Amino acid sequence: MNPEIEKTIKKYNKIYVIELFVIAAIIIALATLKLTGVIGSSIRFRHIFNIVTTLGFIWIVADFIWMIFSKKRQSKNSWFDKITLLPFAIALIVIDIIGFVCWNTETISFFTLYVSICFYYFAAVYISQGVYHIYRPSPAMVQAAIEEYKQRELEQKNDSKDIEKLLVSVLGEGSSIVSPLVGGMMNISYIVQDKNGKKYVLYISTEQANEMVNRPLEKEHLKIIYDLGITSKNVYFDTKKGIKINEFIEGTSIDHVQEFDYEKIAKLFRTLHSSKKLSKLDYAPFERFVSSYEKEASEFEKERDPHYLELRNFLFEYRSFLESQKKVLCHNDGQRSNIVRDNNDNYWLIDFEFVGNNDPIYDIATFGNGVVSEGRKLLDYYFTKTSVDEIKRYYLWRIYVSLQWYNVAIVKHYRGEGAAHGFDFMAVAKHFLDNATDAYNSLKQEIKK
Repeated sequence: MNPEIEKTIKKYNKIYVIELFVIAAIIIALATLKLTGVIGSSIRFRHIFNIVTTLGFIWIVADFIWMIFSKKRQSKNSWFDKITLLPFAIALIVIDIIGFVCWNTETISFFTLYVSICFYYFAAVYISQGVYHIYRPSPAMVQAAIEEYKQRELEQKNDSKDIEKLLVSVLGEGSSIVSPLVGGMMNISYIVQDKNGKKYVLYISTEQANEMVNRPLEKEHLKIIYDLGITSKNVYFDTKKGIKINEFIEGTSIDHVQEFDYEKIAKLFRTLHSSKKLSKLDYAPFERFVSSYEKEASEFEKERDPHYLELRNFLFEYRSFLESQKKVLCHNDGQRSNIVRDNNDNYWLIDFEFVGNNDPIYDIATFGNGVVSEGRKLLDYYFTKTSVDEIKRYYLWRIYVSLQWYNVAIVKHYRGEGAAHGFDFMAVAKHFLDNATDAYNSLKQEIKK
């Protein structure tokens, strides 16, 4: 996680935990005053107590039910906090029912003791929540920290005057922003144009993305791949800030269409893979998996899903086999959203932040992000005659890619990014675990043939 976000989370969470302990101390003091008789138990006091605590019971139960059915609510709150409050709510409604039945009774002998015990428990809940959140920050604090960071990013990088100055310096006078581009977690993007109406895409990277991507190397890759004739031209690249401007491809990303030409897509990847060009760095999928994706997800989920572990252990049995394959220049994120079909039915690759040397079948496997069988079909178009070894590598890499994105989705969920982007990352995680299962089952079936 970005160090600046982590620092903000710690700051917010520290304040939140202190607030919980202070509230607990106040509740303990009130309960003690009540138990020792300093605070009396008049009928008026009991009536007010019954009404207020009944409303409190309704809110606690309603909020718990709301959280069960609302993904957005889940992304902002902790199940531990909600569950520990339920016994308190149930205890309150018991004394409230007695209070309403005995509305005009002068005294209820056990009322003082019962109320005091309830509030001691209430204080214990706040103390336990405080201790819990010392080690596991509240999702609301995580989300608040991310939102503050994004706001700073926007203020620093998205000032319209700065963008206009950049456009004038690169594209000349009369250039302007056409519209923002929706989608993408790594960049804030705009369609822009020069005075003649020629369109470009302006990418403004987040600071966190810049820490993940080698920008000078990305610039070199863009030049190599443009020279192969399979992407648009990059006209500006600030490698320090991660700001780039590429010529805009008039067309549609194929994740927005139902039908597409598998042969043309296969040719696109063959052109890249057969270029005899190499990156300065290998992509090193398994090193990335262990040191980054899985490590970070495991910090949020101490006990991993048993089915995930089963698939993960199966995959890692073939690590040496996969790493021994001949490496070529690969895109490494060849999913449908990174392939554009232009208005003349030509196909183009976009988004080269993860380019590196890898097994070429890895690119074919990434095409199956949505549906495993789509990548498997592309494999048959890619090779003249697909061998058992190639089929095996496809499914193994497909399992790898699915488990990689499963971990990424888990991390984004626990960071609170789902609410910030209006996205259910736990549903995404489930999709990729199911996708990995599909690849595993298909591998077992095809290898038996």
